[in-house]
Amino acid sequence: MQHSCTVCGKAFETSRAHARYCSSTCRGRALRTRKADSASGADVVTLSATASSKRTAVASAPADEESVSLVEVVTQQLRSAGKLATYGGQQALVVAKRLQASGGDTGAAVASLSKELERLMTIIMADVQTEPDAIDEAQAAVLQLRTTRRRRG
Repeated sequence: MQHSCTVCGKAFETSRAHARYCSSTCRGRALRTRKADSASGADVVTLSATASSKRTAVASAPADEESVSLVEVVTQQLRSAGKLATYGGQQALVVAKRLQASGGDTGAAVASLSKELERLMTIIMADVQTEPDAIDEAQAAVLQLRTTRRRRG
């Protein structure tokens, strides 16, 4: 099969359908470029190809005053619950920071980090009392009515 190197553009012969680089030198250059892009917060992240003809690029959301980072959201939730200075709170922050800086990670790694952050936040916030909203109040009223009716009948 004839392919074109994604780094230098040189045509090369390969037996693998998903080959992207003509040499280990170009593969190393691509790796260093991806690492530098993820460290600098580049706007475009190239995802791995699932087939030789399918390449997908994802553009990140533009930075504006309304965009909030994952670390900021986790910090705000932990602070409002009084859990920021706890071991679990600090552990959740480490996972959130790692998830936010996951530019070069695989999809499976990002999914795993996301699940771990969700698990940690569920454990940490389990004993935190939240303000009841209208739905909670309506559900409590319905439950009380059902309980009262069962006692009478």
